[in-house]
Parts: sequence; structure tokens; C-alpha cells
Amino acid sequence: MSVSQLHGKPRTAKALTLILTMVALSSALTRISVVPLVNKSDNAIIDWVGAAIPEAFFRESQSLTGVQAWEPAFLFSVDSTGWTMESDRLLKLHWGRWGWDAACGGDYSASGGAVTIALKVYSIKSGRVTRKKLSAQGRIESVAELCSGLFLQFLET
Repeated sequence: MSVSQLHGKPRTAKALTLILTMVALSSALTRISVVPLVNKSDNAIIDWVGAAIPEAFFRESQSLTGVQAWEPAFLFSVDSTGWTMESDRLLKLHWGRWGWDAACGGDYSASGGAVTIALKVYSIKSGRVTRKKLSAQGRIESVAELCSGLFLQFLET
């Protein structure tokens, strides 16, 4: 067998098969976008919670097969159209641009050491939009645990 046969058509066919398989598998991914949450409190010291939710969802999704979450720092830096879960028009614009299957965002408030998180989840399957609300409440120190619980609820939607 010559070197040209090793680098010839059979190898090209295998490479093409591999590429097509990767494309098929990537289309089976559930792509999620999690936008920063809005601080509804008068306390700017807890602004970090708004970014903690997207970051936690990104980290949690990294261990799952079939789920792709865009890293929030990247996504927010490359898209200057703004982020809000209050605008259907803006959500449709982002969906058209990024092709996500589900988007999640919302708001939070804190009082007396407790935090309340309210998420809105929008998912699109077969062209149909589904809306769902998720919530969690707990101590401000337990935001990481609240994020894990909310992520599990998110996956169930």
C-alpha cells in the first residue's frame, strides 16, 4: 500500500463521515442562553448575584452531555443589542442570531440576609415558544446552592 493510498479517497471519506457525524450530534445539543439577572433591591452590594446565576448555569452545564451553554462573559461582550427578558422582540432577535433552544433570565431581591430569585424561562421547540417561571428563596450565603437547584428545575422544563 502506498502513502498516496493512505492519504487518498478512503481517508477523505472517513473524514467526511466524521464531520457529518459531528454536525448531526451538534444539532442534537440543547443550547441555552442565561442572561444576567436584574437587581430589584436598593442594595448595590449584592449586584454580584445577577452575574452569579449565568456563571453557575454555565459551570453546571459543562458536566452534561447534550447541553451547550454559552459562556456569559463571551456572549454579553459580542452582542451589544442589550439583554432583557421583558422584551419579546429582543428575545426573538437573540434567538435568530444565536439559535438557542432555551433562554433564561429574570430578577432577584434581597432583604434581611435573604435572597429571592425569580427566573423566566423561554424555550422554543418546533417553532413553538413555551414560557415558564422558576423561583428560589434562601440565605444570601447560599446563592450557589440556590443556583444548583434552579439549574435542575431549568433542565426539567
